[in-house]
Amino acid sequence: MFEGADKLVHTGFFFVFGVLMFHASIRIHGTNKPNFLILLRVLVISIAFALFTEFLQWKVFTYRTAEVWDLFANFTGIGMACFAYLALHRFSK
Repeated sequence: MFEGADKLVHTGFFFVFGVLMFHASIRIHGTNKPNFLILLRVLVISIAFALFTEFLQWKVFTYRTAEVWDLFANFTGIGMACFAYLALHRFSK
């Protein structure tokens, strides 16, 4: 592995997590254009999950450590998913 691979995994995981949540919301609500409430809901859930996982690493698991850079990588993945939703949703049917 290379240095920083862990951060890449964090970013990728939260990007995929966000995209899947957006996809589910699009399918459930049948929207054809970006919806602010869907964006807000996915953003809040994703950020809460990122904070929760880092909290667990900090307080519960002894073999993992919480890092600010992990949280930053999580937020980067969430931001990428939000950007993808806004940029690409209008082209899906």
